[in-house]
Amino acid sequence: MSTTFVDGYNTFAKNAGVNFVMLEGKPSFDRIARIDDVARESIKNIHSLRYTKDGAVKGAGYADYYKSFKGDLAEVRHAESFNIDAARKGSDLRAVVPHSNKRNSTDIEIRRDYGQGAVVRRVQSKYSPESRRTSYYFKNGRYVAMKKLVPEGQASEIPNAVDRLECIDSNGNVISSRPLSNTDAEKQGRVLLSEDKISDKKDFDAMQDVNIADIFEAGLSAAVISVVLETAPTLISVIENAIRDGEVNAEDFKRVGFAALKGGSLGFVRGTVAAALEFVCSAGKLGKALKNADPTLMGAAVALTMNALQNATLMAFGQMTKREFANHCAQDLIITSSSLGVGMVIGEVAKGAVGKAFGKVIGKAFGPIFGALLQPALPVLGFMLGSFIGSVIGSFIYKTAYSCVISFCVDTGCTFFGLVEQDYTLPNDVLKEIGIQIFEYERFAPKKIAPKGFEPKRLEARVFTARSIDIVFLRRGVIGVNRVGYL
Repeated sequence: MSTTFVDGYNTFAKNAGVNFVMLEGKPSFDRIARIDDVARESIKNIHSLRYTKDGAVKGAGYADYYKSFKGDLAEVRHAESFNIDAARKGSDLRAVVPHSNKRNSTDIEIRRDYGQGAVVRRVQSKYSPESRRTSYYFKNGRYVAMKKLVPEGQASEIPNAVDRLECIDSNGNVISSRPLSNTDAEKQGRVLLSEDKISDKKDFDAMQDVNIADIFEAGLSAAVISVVLETAPTLISVIENAIRDGEVNAEDFKRVGFAALKGGSLGFVRGTVAAALEFVCSAGKLGKALKNADPTLMGAAVALTMNALQNATLMAFGQMTKREFANHCAQDLIITSSSLGVGMVIGEVAKGAVGKAFGKVIGKAFGPIFGALLQPALPVLGFMLGSFIGSVIGSFIYKTAYSCVISFCVDTGCTFFGLVEQDYTLPNDVLKEIGIQIFEYERFAPKKIAPKGFEPKRLEARVFTARSIDIVFLRRGVIGVNRVGYL
């Protein structure tokens, strides 16, 4: 089997597990990104309450202004917590605050199509320290067909009142806001007006929706795939040896066990780290640029980093030279890039008309149920197949480029930024041929006992040989890893 295919397969086996979990986890990553988008917009809307249309701080110079300001804040806090819950559950419902001062107007509207569609519920909100006074405010107006939203703890004392927004979407999900007491509303209003800060800002942190179990599940999935791919070549060779020799060698099973242990442990670390980093990026903790990055790019970056760290450890312990380290890093980069590119192309093709047509063919051959189950998995299968093909292509590209670079260095003496060593030391056989004595370490050779023999003298004719000058052309070539010298 050619080294080109082997190198491509080995790189694919290292990266396949993390690529798979990145693709499978994309809905979860998108969910966290969606929650973060809504949470950031919520924070912006709450901060805007502090200022008037002219940009002045509301209630400046009035120490007790927060007591009346709490009602406006409660409306927005309920609406934004409702929207975050809707984003969490993938609903298109959104709560909108019209900010109208007209008599008997709606304080909060719940709309479809992400706040742009029809109104499904209208809500009137009243906040007061006592339920009796809150109930009086409702009686003093005409709020027909509106839900009554009151502070936490007062809903049971006021007829037809609720302490949270609540609505059922088209998928049957119950979307609700977080209850807010009158005391908390006053406290949050005072902090917002005086310090321009949002109390309980953790409510708007998308990271609290990240499930740690999902991260470890991603690591386990990556470990399983890595174990299968890492042990497959070794297991095949064990079976071939057993068929040829008629017996099973215990050492072969040890090799399978070590391959499984190594592949599983490294696969788990790669999958766990990649999933954790992608959740952090989706939550906007590392900036907007990384937030919308493709998860497979994060998986490739983690795989490259882990491979580089593994090789760096070998170099630190003297099991790998600096040039070998650079060689491995360049090889991983080229093969991984090719694998990722081809995988994305075939994965996109599998999403389109080709994938649908293939799903229909499978459905006709094996039944519509099997075809329906296979259809959603086609993009992932297409990406994995493309990733394998891309790894082999990348290995071929690297081998070809490496040969060209080494040939160029042999002909020109270039060191290629120090990655190729130019050795100008003459080989020992050439030094001996030109008459230079070579220092060699002493060698111990035991004396041999040989019987003395008698040999009669022979008459030998002397042959005259003219002296000549031998011209030997030295040739340079590869004498080691990234090392060029005289052959």
